[in-house]
Amino acid sequence: MFRQFKFEEPLYPKLDQVPISTRFKLETMGLHLPPGLWNRLDLAERWVFCHLPIRSKGEKECYGAYLTYVLRREGFPSPSETNGVPSEKKGWEDLSRLPSEVAQKMRDLNLPLFWPEWIKLDDMERFSLYKFCRENADDALVQQAVQEFLGLSSLPAPAS
Repeated sequence: MFRQFKFEEPLYPKLDQVPISTRFKLETMGLHLPPGLWNRLDLAERWVFCHLPIRSKGEKECYGAYLTYVLRREGFPSPSETNGVPSEKKGWEDLSRLPSEVAQKMRDLNLPLFWPEWIKLDDMERFSLYKFCRENADDALVQQAVQEFLGLSSLPAPAS
């Protein structure tokens, strides 16, 4: 399954960056792509990583095996995998609070995302916002994502 977001539409024709849904799959599985590997892959291989599902144990094993194959072929060491469930929730998985990085970015951009909206988002949406806020993504991208996730037709322009 390849979940495509409207805010990433310009990325999809060439896949010159790892889409957020693919980043979500990799992080969920505890896998990591070495810097530079993504753009060394053929476009068809990038599409495979985007489309392979990870819902079942078998699908996860297949995804991991394919990644291992590609890494070895490209001269990278096998991926380091996190076995089992991490003992601590990642910031985007914690529904008890809005992560501080996200809360601060929402205040800075005057965006209407608070804890009640946070818990209504699905895992991939929370992951997206969490990553964007931690990585200091472009304000316009954060705003577009919030607009898409909350189903808002428009938001005020970010303060400069």
